[in-house]
Amino acid sequence: MDPMPSRRTVVITGASAGIGAAAAHRLGRREDTRLLLLGRDPERTRRVAEATGAEHLIADFTELDQVRTAAEQLRQRCGRIDVLALNAAAVHRHHRRTVDGFEATLQVNHLAHALLTELLADLIGAPQSAGAAVVVTASRAERHSVLTPPLDRRRLEGGDHWCPHHAYAASKLGNVLYARALARHRPTLRPVSFHPGVINTGLASALSLRHRFLYRSAGLVSPLNVIDGGDNLVHFIDGIPGRTWQPGVHYDADRTRSRLSALASDDDVAESHWRLTRQMLGLTPEAGTGEPSTVPAAPQRPLIDS
Repeated sequence: MDPMPSRRTVVITGASAGIGAAAAHRLGRREDTRLLLLGRDPERTRRVAEATGAEHLIADFTELDQVRTAAEQLRQRCGRIDVLALNAAAVHRHHRRTVDGFEATLQVNHLAHALLTELLADLIGAPQSAGAAVVVTASRAERHSVLTPPLDRRRLEGGDHWCPHHAYAASKLGNVLYARALARHRPTLRPVSFHPGVINTGLASALSLRHRFLYRSAGLVSPLNVIDGGDNLVHFIDGIPGRTWQPGVHYDADRTRSRLSALASDDDVAESHWRLTRQMLGLTPEAGTGEPSTVPAAPQRPLIDS
């Protein structure tokens, strides 16, 4: 538990590099903030934590059991969580299934974060955390999704026409839809999603030359670097829900309300995606009462590249 309980507690996933690390450097060593970082790479995460005075935990989001372990460790350390920043992201060059049986990009970018939020929901929504917030790093890439309703697991995972670009776009659409549905089902969490900007964090290296060009050209009008993206993440972490930004809304890199795709702005699609996410994770159909849901253990299967 925090020896200084008056401080707010901020948890950032994907904090070993990119905008997560940049945000950690901005927030690090603040007297009013206790910072906990989650990263996949032990050495890089440790270095960022040491440089910022943060605590750190290791979790590879391609294994949901590691998400469960990280959630339990956070529960043991934290009496409350004021901000949970869901920032980890990946793009895989080849189709890949995790030990849990899911397409890897979808699991890392969306499913693992949904599970982590579910397992920590009662800490984030604690009465003393009036400003509690779930901050979701999404992307303008959601506009590139080729998903069409009605949604099902096969479509979310790419069907017979999987490619890195569309897998990433589907996962980022999932981020936006999840934040919107979370605002309806768990309003005490005050979720928000945002596009950090078109930033060269290394994610695009798994994409084809054509898609890399599309992402980079999209940022030519207002190119951003990693520090800019970190500043945008900190803006929402530091912001006051209902004042700095509105829960359930998606914001662009300039911090204005984003123009969403038709699919991302559809309430019925958001609800369908919420139910499908919970079904895939083995959660109960109900939104719940704030208590962590029981989730079946992941099947032990080797990671598969195909």
